[in-house]
Amino acid sequence: MQTYTIDTNAGPLSWRPAAWLREAGYPFSRPVLYREIRAGRLDARKAGRSTLILTSPRDYLTSLPKGISAPVGRGRKRQAAE
Repeated sequence: MQTYTIDTNAGPLSWRPAAWLREAGYPFSRPVLYREIRAGRLDARKAGRSTLILTSPRDYLTSLPKGISAPVGRGRKRQAAE
Protein backbone atom coordinates (compact mmCIF):
# COMPACT_ATOMS: atom_id res chain seq x y z
CA MET A 1 0.00 0.00 0.00
CA GLN A 2 1.31 3.40 -0.96
CA THR A 3 1.09 6.32 1.45
CA TYR A 4 0.93 9.97 0.52
CA THR A 5 1.90 12.99 2.56
CA ILE A 6 0.66 16.50 2.14
CA ASP A 7 3.02 19.42 2.66
CA THR A 8 0.96 21.87 4.68
CA ASN A 9 3.69 24.55 4.42
CA ALA A 10 3.53 24.64 0.63
CA GLY A 11 1.06 27.53 0.56
CA PRO A 12 -2.12 27.88 -1.48
CA LEU A 13 -2.57 26.22 -4.87
CA SER A 14 -4.31 29.26 -6.33
CA TRP A 15 -4.67 32.95 -5.55
CA ARG A 16 -7.30 35.57 -6.22
CA PRO A 17 -5.75 38.64 -7.92
CA ALA A 18 -5.73 40.82 -4.78
CA ALA A 19 -4.13 38.06 -2.69
CA TRP A 20 -1.54 37.36 -5.42
CA LEU A 21 -0.54 41.03 -5.57
CA ARG A 22 -0.39 41.24 -1.76
CA GLU A 23 1.84 38.16 -1.48
CA ALA A 24 4.09 39.41 -4.30
CA GLY A 25 4.55 42.74 -2.52
CA TYR A 26 2.50 44.78 -5.02
CA PRO A 27 5.13 44.80 -7.81
CA PHE A 28 2.57 46.33 -10.22
CA SER A 29 -1.08 47.29 -10.54
CA ARG A 30 -4.10 45.07 -11.13
CA PRO A 31 -4.44 46.01 -14.84
CA VAL A 32 -0.78 45.05 -15.39
CA LEU A 33 -1.51 41.74 -13.64
CA TYR A 34 -4.29 41.00 -16.14
CA ARG A 35 -1.96 42.05 -18.97
CA GLU A 36 0.59 39.48 -17.72
CA ILE A 37 -2.19 36.84 -17.69
CA ARG A 38 -3.20 37.69 -21.27
CA ALA A 39 0.46 37.55 -22.35
CA GLY A 40 0.65 34.01 -20.94
CA ARG A 41 3.29 34.73 -18.32
CA LEU A 42 0.85 33.86 -15.50
CA ASP A 43 -1.35 30.77 -15.55
CA ALA A 44 -4.93 31.65 -14.56
CA ARG A 45 -8.38 30.11 -14.77
CA LYS A 46 -11.88 31.46 -14.42
CA ALA A 47 -14.11 29.91 -11.76
CA GLY A 48 -17.48 31.51 -12.29
CA ARG A 49 -16.87 35.25 -12.05
CA SER A 50 -13.61 34.84 -10.11
CA THR A 51 -10.13 34.68 -11.57
CA LEU A 52 -7.81 32.16 -9.93
CA ILE A 53 -4.08 32.52 -10.55
CA LEU A 54 -2.22 29.21 -10.50
CA THR A 55 1.35 30.56 -10.81
CA SER A 56 2.81 31.44 -7.44
CA PRO A 57 4.22 34.95 -7.00
CA ARG A 58 7.64 33.48 -6.14
CA ASP A 59 7.71 31.36 -9.33
CA TYR A 60 6.72 34.35 -11.47
CA LEU A 61 9.25 36.75 -9.96
CA THR A 62 12.09 34.21 -10.18
CA SER A 63 11.22 33.49 -13.84
CA LEU A 64 12.01 37.08 -14.81
CA PRO A 65 15.41 37.53 -16.48
CA LYS A 66 18.20 38.85 -14.25
CA GLY A 67 18.44 42.63 -14.16
CA ILE A 68 14.82 43.09 -15.19
CA SER A 69 12.26 44.01 -12.58
CA ALA A 70 8.53 43.39 -12.72
CA PRO A 71 6.63 45.29 -15.44
CA VAL A 72 5.46 48.78 -14.64
CA GLY A 73 2.25 50.37 -15.84
CA ARG A 74 2.25 53.66 -17.72
CA GLY A 75 0.95 55.67 -14.79
CA ARG A 76 0.97 59.45 -14.59
CA LYS A 77 4.27 61.22 -14.58
CA ARG A 78 4.79 63.44 -11.59
CA GLN A 79 6.17 66.88 -12.10
CA ALA A 80 9.30 67.77 -10.21
CA ALA A 81 8.73 69.87 -7.12
CA GLU A 82 10.03 73.37 -7.53
